[in-house]
Amino acid sequence: MSRFVFLRTNEETVFNLSPLFNLFKSGGFSRHIVMTDKEEVNRLRGKTVESSFLLVGGTNIFSLEYSSLGSWVFLCNGFPLFNGELGAENFAKGLMKDVVRGGRFLGLRKFLRHVTGEFSFVFTDKETFIVSRSILGGKPLFYVSKPGLIAFASERKLLWALSMEEVNRFPPGWSLLVKGNKCEWLKTNGLAVFRSEKGIDESAETIVNRLYNILEVIKTATGSGKVFLGFSGGLDSSIIAKTALDIGLMVKPLTIGVKGAYDVEKAVKAASLLDIDVIVKEITLEKVKDRLKEIFLSMEHVDPLNLLVGTPVFFLAKTVSEMGGRIILLGGGADEMFGGYRKYVEAYVSGLDVNQIMERDIVENWKRNVERDYLICSWNGLDAEFPFLDKELTELALGMGLNQKLLVKGSGVIERKAVLRRVAGKLGLPPEIIKANKKAIQYGSGVSKLLKEVAREYGLGLLQRKAGVKPLEALCKIFDPIRILQMQMYSRT
Repeated sequence: MSRFVFLRTNEETVFNLSPLFNLFKSGGFSRHIVMTDKEEVNRLRGKTVESSFLLVGGTNIFSLEYSSLGSWVFLCNGFPLFNGELGAENFAKGLMKDVVRGGRFLGLRKFLRHVTGEFSFVFTDKETFIVSRSILGGKPLFYVSKPGLIAFASERKLLWALSMEEVNRFPPGWSLLVKGNKCEWLKTNGLAVFRSEKGIDESAETIVNRLYNILEVIKTATGSGKVFLGFSGGLDSSIIAKTALDIGLMVKPLTIGVKGAYDVEKAVKAASLLDIDVIVKEITLEKVKDRLKEIFLSMEHVDPLNLLVGTPVFFLAKTVSEMGGRIILLGGGADEMFGGYRKYVEAYVSGLDVNQIMERDIVENWKRNVERDYLICSWNGLDAEFPFLDKELTELALGMGLNQKLLVKGSGVIERKAVLRRVAGKLGLPPEIIKANKKAIQYGSGVSKLLKEVAREYGLGLLQRKAGVKPLEALCKIFDPIRILQMQMYSRT
């Protein structure tokens, strides 16, 4: 994971770096690099600088020197493979060789065909910028563009700290080339979707082999580092756990919830069946209240559903961070890709186009779920990896027949995620896990009840409902992330 922000203006501008440094510190980046147009590299703390170029970054930053092209800086999020080789530095050298040298910027589309894995990156010599994001949006990227200013960051809050509130999402699958005052957007990545002729067993075998490949990359990238797994004991997280164990990736399963929560009991039982140890972390009302502002600020864009789903993810990430972990595996994407939501069953029964609904959910998953979970983890100094969020798996899922996702008998659906249950069988998972039903994380963890209790303690209840405002909606309005950040910045000045 790399936390970074960089910008260029048309004239010298004064920047107060203290709020940025405070944000970097919150994510565990005790050391960071600052670059301006006056000083190549310096380590400033709590100072004001005047510059037309500013870069503040944590990790995964490489400087490349070329006699004919000068000095370039590469910032990257993710574990991209270029021509099958892992490493951001390898990626940067390939980018310099195949795209920058000779000004062949239109070669970027061809270059990215040789890149696999989720990424977002920035490559710049302070005058020219090459910015890109992979098609599934697994690594967030944001930007601000207005007359005299262009800025990019791995998180919105880094731009908010520089008093930029109108922040845009950088679209997945696109690249931006900036040279002088000229900007050019290029669609550089897409999904190739073909209706698959594979049967369900062949599809399951393909998924198994691809998951092995994905986790091998994570194993290589992390070495002997600590890798944690958000573990509910359900189908998706159990598949990841078993696949990881098969290749020798020593993951540490972790589950969170209130005392006696459904997910906690299910996780403990599943861990016993898999003969692995699971770490259980209890969430209490007091813990939620103590961390409420931090929860809102970490996820940046908050509505009731994001709050309900993001709160248990926050406590997962917080626990991993406190235990010294730096990477967490999450099962996000499997429900959208393989028919895990109850709404797909309801759509089928209602005669709606379920394939169309699933395709929309897959395409939009980056902004509905992945971005939120990644930003929460980043706030806690973690890199969130989503093994199911893979281009090849996504293309397979999009080309797969509905009958491999929803098993239908008569006029009803009798099994969701049918192909993933075949995957689980091929991995040797016990029947109790293969057949297990799931609850949404906010209900399985018990967090939904806690948040409603928090809202009541803030006096958000009957009066709000009479006015047509639900308590959690009112809570989200009280804890606006930008306002929270501004208050923190003000209190520290």
